[in-house]
Amino acid sequence: MGAARALSELASSFHGADVLVLCYHRIRSRERFHSQMKALAELGYSILTTEQFTEWLRGSKLIYPPAALLTFDGGYDDQIENALPVLEQFQFPATFFPVSADLGEEPGHLAVRRRNELRAIEKSGHTIGCHSHSHPDLTSLSGADLHREVYGSKQILEKTLGRPVNAFCYPYGAYDARVRKVVQEAGFDVAFTVDLGGVHRGDDPYLLKRVPVLGEPSVVEFRAYLSGTLGVSGPLLLYWKLRERLLDWRDRRASQKTHSGTNVATIDQLIAAYSRVSSANNAKFQKLKVVLARIRDQGIDCILLKGADLIPRLYGVLGLRPMVDVDLLVHDKDLPAIERILRELGYRTQIDGNPAYVDPDNTLALDIITEVWYVDDQNGIWQRAVQRDFDGIPVKGMGGSDLLLYLIAYCVVHRGVLSGSFANDIALLVEKENVDWKFVLDETSRSPLKIPIYHGLSFVAARYASAPIPDRVLMSLAPATLRERIWYGILQKLVTDKPVAELGHLLLFLTQPGLNKWRWLKDRLFPSEAFLEYRYGHRSNTQPLLTRVCRPFSLIYQAVRLFARL
Repeated sequence: MGAARALSELASSFHGADVLVLCYHRIRSRERFHSQMKALAELGYSILTTEQFTEWLRGSKLIYPPAALLTFDGGYDDQIENALPVLEQFQFPATFFPVSADLGEEPGHLAVRRRNELRAIEKSGHTIGCHSHSHPDLTSLSGADLHREVYGSKQILEKTLGRPVNAFCYPYGAYDARVRKVVQEAGFDVAFTVDLGGVHRGDDPYLLKRVPVLGEPSVVEFRAYLSGTLGVSGPLLLYWKLRERLLDWRDRRASQKTHSGTNVATIDQLIAAYSRVSSANNAKFQKLKVVLARIRDQGIDCILLKGADLIPRLYGVLGLRPMVDVDLLVHDKDLPAIERILRELGYRTQIDGNPAYVDPDNTLALDIITEVWYVDDQNGIWQRAVQRDFDGIPVKGMGGSDLLLYLIAYCVVHRGVLSGSFANDIALLVEKENVDWKFVLDETSRSPLKIPIYHGLSFVAARYASAPIPDRVLMSLAPATLRERIWYGILQKLVTDKPVAELGHLLLFLTQPGLNKWRWLKDRLFPSEAFLEYRYGHRSNTQPLLTRVCRPFSLIYQAVRLFARL
């Protein structure tokens, strides 16, 4: 799941909802599931059928809270093995959402068994719903493929059961207006997401929220979760998702385990990994606070960039996103004072391209930046900066629109790679920040960034269909001329999720405004002695002439390799 959804869940409360639609996937422990159903019974929950739930949603039936609808996604074997006996014991009805591809279109032992299981489940008083045919992200499909996944799956299930199938749930919880419309037109009465929340009468019947139950929670956790309390249920779900990922990974390892005695990981290892990220980030943040406080005391202006700004600004907790280094945008005139401050704190120089420093413990790396390379008017960045609070220290951050451009330019151009963490950052940014899309379009039209921004936003929109990136923006940024189409073709070929050596250098050169291209190229081909020592180590001292001669030829060779890939 994306970080945007995780943040939304952390801030969610479903206390006081009319109906809770519980969403299960794997049921690994019959004992844990039994304790959860027992808790529902002890708390006085009325367990609804899908038909009763639909009638209530339409206003034709009364129910009395607390009430719940039990749903099971994916058609896992352990649902039949561990959930069905417990449901029968408590006489609780449930709704199962299998993937119709598992039923098979040709005769076969497994397909026959699956079809017979569905018929038996329905005869036991449960409901069968539709979960698409092959479980794709429906938002990424063409019209014809989307039609096959929704309509085709419904037809297969109805043929198997001999009755209408009226409930649908979106694979991965992914939906948009187009998918919602197709599901409605296919004849379903209700459709469920995995967005955290309860259901109230009058809610959109095709965007119904659910309450996921993951990671085999204890009954104590389960009871606390059902309260829907703000600050309780959301963090619990986040914790369960971490635990569920480890359980899935452990299950896969167990199925592949050989006789060599390889140990299978525990849940504690995942929690430990999460804690390590939080601890590492916290150590960096504490050191950064000292630097920012000294800079503020000297009356020096700076703008916090990238992860150090994003983690508190978008993620809210330290353990969700690792931070590698810290970038500070400063004025040229303040460089001597900043260097003096860092020297006094024991920081040492790493490289003199952008001045960069590392603390005495090698914990925090600081890059000091004096200009944003793709911007002609640097003053505009400072004028649009927003005042932020960094754990009690006032500091500036980029405005939302500038930050969007900077993050995409940094990942697509400077690093030349697209990643899941980049997509998470941008999806969260456009959801939580006030992005001025007109400003974005105006800025890209005045810089060489139009096509790189389009490439980055398209990547995010494909991964997060719910990210509020307007279609009109993507259409305006889309390549329109032959030159832009060639430029986009280069980016599609080279800027993917796999890093390519020296690609960033080529793209940085191409996106430098005006005559800056040639100054930038000279600095890269013929850098300073300090850079050569940093980049080539001892060889720069023992063979200085050879190093200087080899440097431009090495970059030219990498450029030729890049063009060969095209």
